[in-house]
Amino acid sequence: MNTQRQIFLIVVLLFISVAGCAAYTAIDLPIRAERQADFFQAESIERGALLYANNCRTCHGIRGEGGVGLTLNKAAFRNQEPLALSQNQDLIRRTLICGRAGTLMPAWLDSNGGSLTANQIEHLVRLLTAPLEGETFDANGNPTNHGWLAAVEFAHNLNHESSASVTGDTLPLIAAAHGIGANEVEGAILIAELNGLTYAVDGSGNFYLPYSGDDEALMLNPSADNIATGLLPGQTLRLPEGASYRVSAGDTLGSIAERHGITPSQIRSLNPLLLSIVGDIADDTPLTGERKLLLPDGTSYTAQAGDTLVSIAEAHDIPVLALAEDNGLAEDAAIAEGTELTLRDGTGYIVQFGDTVLSIASAHGLSESTVRSLNELGAGEDVSTEVWIALPPINAYVVAGADLTQVASGFGNVTAASLGEANGLAADAVVPIGKSLHFPADAWGAAPSDEINPGTACVEHTVSTSAFNTISGADPIVIDEPNAVSTDVLILANDNDWTVVADGVAGEPNRTGVKVAVGTTVTFENVVGLHNIEIDGQQQGDDFEGVGVTRTFTFDAPGEYRITCSYHPDMLAVVFVTE
Repeated sequence: MNTQRQIFLIVVLLFISVAGCAAYTAIDLPIRAERQADFFQAESIERGALLYANNCRTCHGIRGEGGVGLTLNKAAFRNQEPLALSQNQDLIRRTLICGRAGTLMPAWLDSNGGSLTANQIEHLVRLLTAPLEGETFDANGNPTNHGWLAAVEFAHNLNHESSASVTGDTLPLIAAAHGIGANEVEGAILIAELNGLTYAVDGSGNFYLPYSGDDEALMLNPSADNIATGLLPGQTLRLPEGASYRVSAGDTLGSIAERHGITPSQIRSLNPLLLSIVGDIADDTPLTGERKLLLPDGTSYTAQAGDTLVSIAEAHDIPVLALAEDNGLAEDAAIAEGTELTLRDGTGYIVQFGDTVLSIASAHGLSESTVRSLNELGAGEDVSTEVWIALPPINAYVVAGADLTQVASGFGNVTAASLGEANGLAADAVVPIGKSLHFPADAWGAAPSDEINPGTACVEHTVSTSAFNTISGADPIVIDEPNAVSTDVLILANDNDWTVVADGVAGEPNRTGVKVAVGTTVTFENVVGLHNIEIDGQQQGDDFEGVGVTRTFTFDAPGEYRITCSYHPDMLAVVFVTE
């Protein structure tokens, strides 16, 4: 073959090679790119499912069916028409980033105080807007997609690995609350031996009891309140002679007596000093649990470094205004160290952390012996912030512990019946304190927080309730004119909604009109967030911000007035003014 033919053959082969690569690029790469995009979408949705199970099921249910929060597994979110899909994804994205002011929906973006990154939020957005898949059905036979199936599976796995403990008394806690023994473990041993309970102490000094009739023995960590002790709620115990009781805030003489199998009159007779301090109280009057000392009439107080009129009044359990008036001061007067303040007769003193009998006496111009004598404190006996009451012999202390209803209340959508069924128990079963209980498979997890989103994370991106009610371009809202004329009208800037309160009755946010007579003054109050007040498109005054801030507007001419806010276009209320 001559050189010319060789060159020609090389050119032909090169052309074929280039053409083949071009054909591959034109045909195969788009297919591979599409497959890669599909794989990325599926993987993102699965990650969204895991994030949903870990973070969202508490409020919205494991299937997105809605609970405390809105329904998320809904046809409107799955609309794949491009404009609707884009709007829905933006709505969900903004809601996750900022939450919803005035509701339980928090801001989830990490830079706004949440726990999710921007990428994780995108995974959730893809899960919630993923379309149905032809032959994919949930356990109830309803059409779904692999994302929601994965979310349910992840939730079931989390529930399988989680448990709830029956909380209540432990012997060390009972010992500590009654001043029994030199320490909690020693006190627990005394109570156990007095009541014939089997116990053991390990080499580290930890105390434990086995469950009655059970081989397992769970270690008790004295710092925890819910570790197994083998005690049953409602079980009665004898306590060693000389036991006293440390009062907790909210206790009453009646509740203390009932827990110890005695009467309030027995407590009164054994604790005359306590009663002289707290006064003649009813059996159901809550006690504060604060140690209060008696002071003689005519006592004054010398201000210490850092004292304020408020702190002095609180320490002596008297109103700030009364203390100020008695000393010729304004309520907000600054108090210099060394200032002597007069105290009304009958005033006592609430012991603060770090106080001693001597320091209390010195601050009140008294001798230490006077304070000790008046409060029946022995020589050398120091004073603590705790209130202890003497008890008669206790033969029937009632062990406090949670029943299944109380345990279930800490978890979303869990009832005593469903919790019992998951553990082979009746709904009214008495379960040993500290016993671990399996979650029902469909549990939503821990009960949601009751913390309200203040709306301060990112006001300009927040989403109103009405946006969820008018997804993807619903018809404009029309508010009808009421028949009745109202005289007392309050319009609340709450969440991202105007809520009209007419004559004490609140209407549906962003859906309510009110009729008033000419000359009626309407009050606007800001509940949360940043707003302005627009009446027929004209802003009235400066921005409307600050919790509890109010504005008023008098409607002097008949007509229909639309109330809006430029920061939140969904906000709407209508005032109909009639002659």
